[in-house]
Amino acid sequence: MAMDFFQHQAQARQRTGLLLFYFFLAVFLTVVAVNAAFFVISAFTLQPGLTLGGWLVQPWWAWISLGTLGVIGIGSLTRYLALAEGGHVIADAVRARRIDPDTTDARERVLLNVVEEMAIASGTPVPTTYVMEDEPGINAFVAGFEPTQAVLVVTRGALDAFSRDELQGVVGHEFSHILNGDMRMNVQLYAILAGILLIGRIGEFLLRSARGGRSRGKGAAIPVLVGLLLMVVGYVGLFFGRLIKAAISRQRELLADASSVQFTRNPQGLAEALLKIRNASHSSLLLNAQAEDMSHMCIALPVHMRLSALLATHPPLDERIAAIDPTMLARDRARQHAAQVQAGTTTTTAGIGGNPAVSALAGTNRAATPPTGAPTSTPAGPSSVPQALAASVGQPTPEHLAWAARLRDSIPENIRDMLRTPGGARVAMYGILLAGTHSQHDAAAVQIVATGDSDSAAARLRATLPELRRVGTRLRLPCHDLALPVLRSMSEDQKKDFLDVLDQLVRLDGRITLREYLSTSLLRKHLSPRAGARDSVRHRTYASVYGELNVVVSLLSRAAGLADEDCARLHAQVMRGFGVGTPQLLATDVLTAVQLHQALEQLAALSPLLKKPLMDACIDCVSHDNKLQVAEIELVRAIGEALDCPVPPWAGTA
Repeated sequence: MAMDFFQHQAQARQRTGLLLFYFFLAVFLTVVAVNAAFFVISAFTLQPGLTLGGWLVQPWWAWISLGTLGVIGIGSLTRYLALAEGGHVIADAVRARRIDPDTTDARERVLLNVVEEMAIASGTPVPTTYVMEDEPGINAFVAGFEPTQAVLVVTRGALDAFSRDELQGVVGHEFSHILNGDMRMNVQLYAILAGILLIGRIGEFLLRSARGGRSRGKGAAIPVLVGLLLMVVGYVGLFFGRLIKAAISRQRELLADASSVQFTRNPQGLAEALLKIRNASHSSLLLNAQAEDMSHMCIALPVHMRLSALLATHPPLDERIAAIDPTMLARDRARQHAAQVQAGTTTTTAGIGGNPAVSALAGTNRAATPPTGAPTSTPAGPSSVPQALAASVGQPTPEHLAWAARLRDSIPENIRDMLRTPGGARVAMYGILLAGTHSQHDAAAVQIVATGDSDSAAARLRATLPELRRVGTRLRLPCHDLALPVLRSMSEDQKKDFLDVLDQLVRLDGRITLREYLSTSLLRKHLSPRAGARDSVRHRTYASVYGELNVVVSLLSRAAGLADEDCARLHAQVMRGFGVGTPQLLATDVLTAVQLHQALEQLAALSPLLKKPLMDACIDCVSHDNKLQVAEIELVRAIGEALDCPVPPWAGTA
């Protein structure tokens, strides 16, 4: 049976334990190898005739072991702390350029549109998008500990080679890594293996230094021997680093391919992208010095790999293509042969980048492209609306992708333009937040923005506030999602000032509505200094969050708009499902924004498998009357984002 989002998240946490086991095993063997190297050096040069027992009774082995552990620990910890700032650290390390959301480059614009549609459809923040300008190889990857801080990086070769459908397949593959928890695992691998690989690089450096020496004679043999043995140690670290990455990553790549096909319902898009990588002259190889370290993160191998059957982090491209479309490789060979015959040659090479035979596949055996308008039916699968909505958590469908494109295009063009620059995005967020505030407070709101932001932002808010107030409930979360990439590019001081202005605007009329709370809390989640920090699992039973569950269920039961008696019955029915009894339904005046905030903070620390019944309960509450209003589903989506359970937009709302 296929796993759902919550099972993937639980498995991702379990893989962290497996990764730590492999890491400690590799560290142990590296320490043994370093000790063996120094034992050999001592036995043949410094203390001839030294036995292993004699080596172990001396303190040197302990100091060497501690020194090796120190180098590995410092290398891994330094890399881990650097990466905690977000995926942009890796993007900067590979010299990638951030694509301006307001870019006029046609290829970059197509990529940004695809990324925005994918993000809105999956209910996740829009990742910041980068391009590696100096890389002719065709490749891509995502990086970041959490979706909040994710970046998507593509090479210039990929941007130039792929059609829109192929880009969509590749981006769908990368979004699968985000949704399934693979992205965090990949970054953890990148960080903790840095220490082991550092040992290898030290060995290679010492060997080069020894070889570069000009001295001859017996004394020159010692540095050469040291270099040779440490080079062996370096290969031990490199071997185990590759082995760990292969053990963790290979199956996840096949799963990401399958998820992309399921997401886009266009298998030809991803299959043709992989075929172009296979046939291109540069393939997926990267010139960057970081290619080895990040080999497990890319959509295809960025380095040449010996013993690929054992050490490759990706299955062979032919295997991946055949899994998507078993006939594509045969058709490709036939078309290449036909093209060569027509060109007057009988050579049957494996394929050349840019071969017309590859692009000819674009019109062959193509699955139906998802419609650009709103879906006219619920996604395939569960028959009832609550079941279908619950099944969509972390599992977007082609219908969600089509609807996301429609939602994005429904945002007025001038507001979309505002969301592409930091200043405009801030003003748009101010205006959307003020939608529930009476116009009598407009002058005070403009003054708050002038003081906390700038006079130009205040003037722009005054001019656009009427239109921003008219942004419908259905478009507010997409606007937040589209604004996040540029808001994340602000400095920490700018983010702090922005969040302070939002807090003042929320309190302007002396009350904090639920919508205002959810809007500001989501922006704070993505922009505060703790953005990207992962909630550790602190609650493995519902009994420890009894009161917090009651707050959320009471709120959603009240939001269903039922009579008091029916509301109490719904509340009791849902709470019984958690096995914690039937607490009293909380009154509306007790359900404050502060109380909801405190409840969601605790519920975010539930184990992934316990979050699934909670999200099911939220959906059951708002769909109890067999009607899903826009405000109800957007409330569930906001709660889901607070709990790190992305809920796609739902086109079936009334």
